[in-house]
Amino acid sequence: MRIGNGLLDDETDGRGVVDYLWSHAVISDRVHEEICQRILTSTICIVLSATLMTTIITYNIQQFKGKKSHRKTAGSKDDNPCVDYVTPYMNRPDAQKALHANVTKLPYPWQACGYHIQRWNVLPVIKRLIAGGGLRVLIYSGDADGMVPVTSTRYASRKLGLNITQDWTPWYGSNKQVGGWTTIYDGGLTFGTVRGAAHQVPASAPKRTLQIVGHFLADKKLPSVPF
Repeated sequence: MRIGNGLLDDETDGRGVVDYLWSHAVISDRVHEEICQRILTSTICIVLSATLMTTIITYNIQQFKGKKSHRKTAGSKDDNPCVDYVTPYMNRPDAQKALHANVTKLPYPWQACGYHIQRWNVLPVIKRLIAGGGLRVLIYSGDADGMVPVTSTRYASRKLGLNITQDWTPWYGSNKQVGGWTTIYDGGLTFGTVRGAAHQVPASAPKRTLQIVGHFLADKKLPSVPF
């Protein structure tokens, strides 16, 4: 199973957003301290990140805003026509049946980004799948994403309480450059970053995404030295 830039736990997701924006010089020390002193919820932090879209592209903090569209980023409908077809497809009954989705018949349609769920924690599910089902899990993050940032995923991965078998290690792409970093946990969990990738990792860094996912599917370690 693989999860890319996913919301995993509302507590760690919220804290990770604030810490990421502060560590990347997007919010001030004062704002960071004031937010951390309040009741920190992921919804509040995601709203904060979305509000900053008027200033920067929080889906990809490394990308400068264009004159025509402040939301244009790799993987958005501005440069990916496939996005326009995703929502209608995911709401088709036959598609949901094939994906074993919406078995509880939710009263609202599927959306790419929705705020119907205010609190969440899928960490117990991940831990149960690893411990009970022997399922290998890859959780990866684009390190340029400010909406569901790498800090949130790091905090959530640590919260699982699994032993580390391979600590923070760089992995290399075919261009002999660092493609990201990985940490491997006991039981079959791999946490990896994709260097320079935005919120939609495959759209913004397709070659590096193919490499990290391909190695995971083949149950092979990523190259830790240039090749």
